[in-house]
Amino acid sequence: MDDIVKKIATEYDRKVRNDLRISAIQKSAKKGYQKLIAAQRISTLTGMTTAEVLLSNLLDLYPDGAIPEEVAKALIVPTLRKNYDFVSPIAESAHTAILEDAGIGLKPVVPAFDANRAEGIAVELSKAENVAEHSDLLRNQIINNSINIVDESTRQNVQTQSRVGLEVRVIRIYDGRGLHYGKTPCEWCIQRVGEWEYRDALANGVFERHTGCECDLYYKTVKGDWQHGWQKYGGWDDVSEETIQNRRKYAKGE
Repeated sequence: MDDIVKKIATEYDRKVRNDLRISAIQKSAKKGYQKLIAAQRISTLTGMTTAEVLLSNLLDLYPDGAIPEEVAKALIVPTLRKNYDFVSPIAESAHTAILEDAGIGLKPVVPAFDANRAEGIAVELSKAENVAEHSDLLRNQIINNSINIVDESTRQNVQTQSRVGLEVRVIRIYDGRGLHYGKTPCEWCIQRVGEWEYRDALANGVFERHTGCECDLYYKTVKGDWQHGWQKYGGWDDVSEETIQNRRKYAKGE
């Protein structure tokens, strides 16, 4: 099984390295929010690549039948982790740029690899009677998982910055595509576009996506009133001492 995992990893590396769209997207993004949108688009491309190499090898192994759960986990989890290792630093760099553009010296939050989600995808595949018949669903799950690396990093960074009193606005822009057919406006997405405070964004599903959604999701940060933030979010109980000191420095203009 290790040989197959290495083969998949090699194929992934080759395809991502040779994908000229990725480098073009990165070069075109100058500002922080542009880098975050670029990270989303890159995560879509690498998700497609991840799905392609995984499905190719899974179908070679099990062309006409089900795949055992332990095999599905052994192949899918490390492959999704490899994609995470590529996408996550790109997202981190984007959040760093957003903070720098706003003149804020905080370090970005870097979410850990979601092993439970990866295992869940593998378990669901193992329950299918036929790998080929499950391939479309698996492809969509893998692409969404890749995009979620960026979206979850955005959510956690917005949450952390909001909690320490920074004024943060979540912004979602409709991609102009239909939910299923590509023709009629997607009311689900339209209901979530605009500027939102973090808690409102969370409550209204602004960080969520349907299959095929390519809405732009980013945020803007200003220093704000740290004392107001302290009162609004209930004090410093769930914030580190380092963060408290940082907020006091910002309040003094240091």
